[in-house]
Amino acid sequence: MPESRFSRKTENAIKKFTDRIEPFKVFNQWLDAIGDGKIGRKAIVYYGVGGIGKTRLISELMATVDRRKRIPGGLTINVLFAGMDIHEYNSPAAVLLGLRKQIKFPCVLFDYGMVKYLSLIGKTTDQIREFIPKNSVMWDIIGDILEAVHIPVALVDKIAIMLRERSSKQFKEYHDEIDAVDACARNPKEISDRLSHLLGIDISIASHNKNSIFAIFLDSYESVYKRQDFASLNSIPDEFIQEMVLSADRTLFIIGSREYIKWEQEDPSWNEILDQHILDYLSYDDSDYFLKSVPVEDEAIRKSIIESSKGLPLYLDLCVEIYLRNKEIGISGYDFIMPTSEIIPRFLSHLSSDERTLFTALSYIHFFDFNIFEVLVKKLNIPFALSNFEEITDHSFVLRVENTEGIYKIHDNFYDYVINNPLSKSKIAVMDRIFSGMIRYLNDNKKSIPFDSMLLFYPNIMNLLLYMPLQNIDMGEKFLELSIFLIDGGYWNVVGNISGRIMNAHPDDQRIQFLYAAYLRKTGNATEEQRFTDEYSNRRWIIWPLQRLYFILQGRCTAGDGKIF
Repeated sequence: MPESRFSRKTENAIKKFTDRIEPFKVFNQWLDAIGDGKIGRKAIVYYGVGGIGKTRLISELMATVDRRKRIPGGLTINVLFAGMDIHEYNSPAAVLLGLRKQIKFPCVLFDYGMVKYLSLIGKTTDQIREFIPKNSVMWDIIGDILEAVHIPVALVDKIAIMLRERSSKQFKEYHDEIDAVDACARNPKEISDRLSHLLGIDISIASHNKNSIFAIFLDSYESVYKRQDFASLNSIPDEFIQEMVLSADRTLFIIGSREYIKWEQEDPSWNEILDQHILDYLSYDDSDYFLKSVPVEDEAIRKSIIESSKGLPLYLDLCVEIYLRNKEIGISGYDFIMPTSEIIPRFLSHLSSDERTLFTALSYIHFFDFNIFEVLVKKLNIPFALSNFEEITDHSFVLRVENTEGIYKIHDNFYDYVINNPLSKSKIAVMDRIFSGMIRYLNDNKKSIPFDSMLLFYPNIMNLLLYMPLQNIDMGEKFLELSIFLIDGGYWNVVGNISGRIMNAHPDDQRIQFLYAAYLRKTGNATEEQRFTDEYSNRRWIIWPLQRLYFILQGRCTAGDGKIF
């Protein structure tokens, strides 16, 4: 019977690896210990090189909790998840808010601190209501003062009074924490630093009041140190996670990281909380067992695959795909003798031209769903049936993004190779077509695409501008319009972070200068805005068109011939 060239009839090595007993044993041991009250908190760290299967392991552990529902004693398990590599999580406050939105119980202390923080950085009441979950007591209180455009100082204080009246028990019991927030006066950074502590207390209150415990999964932990937006905000980028671990009672943290976490170097008492386990390479025997199950019957081929992949599940899977595609035409162990770094390009070379174009395009944008897949296929004229989508997402280098509706990402190792591979003129042309098609799709559908999804797609599409000559981009008004939409929606930090990175690569592009200036104006950072204006005043940057351009994009005036630049 004919088979689709995309179908996977064998089990992935990544999936087989996560079925090993030890990671699950450790996880269940500490989950039960917290449920029994033997310990109050624990942080398990699973660390290992990229491609070893950390993300898949976390997904499997979360699925285990989903099936289990309760632990001995009748306690329910509340699961929270944050992938630290997601662009939406561009600050500690954003990560914490992402976790807060997943909690079904009131979080009075955190919500109070978050509303004060959001108001101090310039969010409107409408925007704050977008950020704060509907199960928050803050939702109704903010509704009472919704007529305000921005929340002035007097109304921030009014919120405090109303919240004290409606949640007097929490305020009375934790008055020190509230007083500490109030003492921060008008300094949003000081309030932001306290948010993880407040969320930890709220989690503790919820776990005791609701007869439950929490399991909080944090994946791609190393991104906290790799991303400049975290490092620039904090001298210790992961300090907010430490604070949350220390403040949350009856909670198990599960962290996936590429490196061993070294908190104990500063404070040896962290060894009492951290339990770190390396996810090692598959042994020769385990790798051989997997390859036999494919089956790869030729012992010489199995030996070459094991030596080249070094037991990394992702690379084992890619070698298996190469084998399955070529076994009928003849392939030998010699064909698999290669450095590990050559496995991804070798895999790509065995694809058809259309397949290679598709997987390269998906790698360029990193995150995608069915709708984006459909746009790509049509924009690039790839002759693939849309019904093949599920088979494509079944590949080992395509991972499902947790807590999203049908969103996937290309494995970071695969993405890093493709995006950093030297670009030819033809590849730049493909990037240009992808960028224009994706920006048009996102902009045309910006009011129907959920913000959570938009904040995954937008920065990754804009990221393509780092690799392209901007003078060739013909979608200037579209990406500016989309960016302004996000700024007006309260997500100016997302726009500011990506435009700042692009500006470093293309310092003379006025469209990017405009976006960064719009971000600075929205943050109210007068000193930084003046520095920026002075720096770019000699680069054809003129401040006066800024407000006019903003109005043009919002349809408040015309642009004459329709061209902005």
